[in-house]
Amino acid sequence: MATYLAISAVSQAIVGLLQNALPAADFPSTTVKLCQPNEYRSKPVVADGLTLLLYRVAVNTAQRNAMSRVRPDGTRYRLALPVDLYYLLTAWATAPEQQQRLLGWGMRTLEDNPEFPSALLDHYRLDENKPIFKPNEAIQITYDVLSVQDLNVVMEIFKSQGQPPQLSVTYLVRMVNLESIEDADQFPNVQTRAFDLAVPAGSQR
Repeated sequence: MATYLAISAVSQAIVGLLQNALPAADFPSTTVKLCQPNEYRSKPVVADGLTLLLYRVAVNTAQRNAMSRVRPDGTRYRLALPVDLYYLLTAWATAPEQQQRLLGWGMRTLEDNPEFPSALLDHYRLDENKPIFKPNEAIQITYDVLSVQDLNVVMEIFKSQGQPPQLSVTYLVRMVNLESIEDADQFPNVQTRAFDLAVPAGSQR
């Protein structure tokens, strides 16, 4: 059951995967960091590494009214809230060659590991040990082609912090379901149906 904790868990899993996959021989002092926009005031955010920024969250309207979870006794929870997560992966280094190598390595690693199973999503969580994803749950991360509008949003993140745009690439994680723990409204089953004709006021049958 992926509750409201799912957004944070997905972000932590992406960072954890990249950090653990770093080849020490090629990138001995490299770090991978999950960031907020205001951290881009630093120049650079990290001296040598990759940063991941969740810059947009949107409700996935295609799955907005999917069926809710059902308890063993047949009662239902409220509908899940499916969200799409938009990420910015940025490479930082003092030398342009190193910056490009880092970004190329990060892109190749995510391309080789596009699916995150529940065990991986729960493994890197920093807050609780209790799993929040069901065993059959998984997410997929894919390269995201930016529209002009989204490109302006991403560039504004750097500009608003007085930082020149850095070498970056964007990714998308679709349909992360935020499950509810609240009961859905329950109504009794229909037993009989009664049909009658409506009669206008003042008239007779």
